[in-house]
Amino acid sequence: AVVSTQSTGSDRSSTGRVVIDQKCGKAVLRGADVYSPGVKGLPHLQTGAEVSVHIDLARRCKRGEKKYAGETVHIADGVLQMTRFDIFKRHITSGVAVQITKRKIDSPS
Repeated sequence: AVVSTQSTGSDRSSTGRVVIDQKCGKAVLRGADVYSPGVKGLPHLQTGAEVSVHIDLARRCKRGEKKYAGETVHIADGVLQMTRFDIFKRHITSGVAVQITKRKIDSPS
């Protein structure tokens, strides 16, 4: 069971926090990377930046938010492969946005 928590930003720098939707979160828990359609919130960062990946539990993060303060759970860490501009302005709708390097929660098989 996943325990819902209010993220404090202590997992990594709060500037490196990517918020994803629940469908994407389930895929990440099963072993996938984060693909661009699942990204809801992302600050201005360069590709190659280390980020923490958080599921939006309340489903209130608006697409394109730079800093979301709602209820999330930190599920993984990874390396950013696409920028905000790529995802929200150029509307790249396929491809890996965050390559996962470490999962925080083990998913049952």
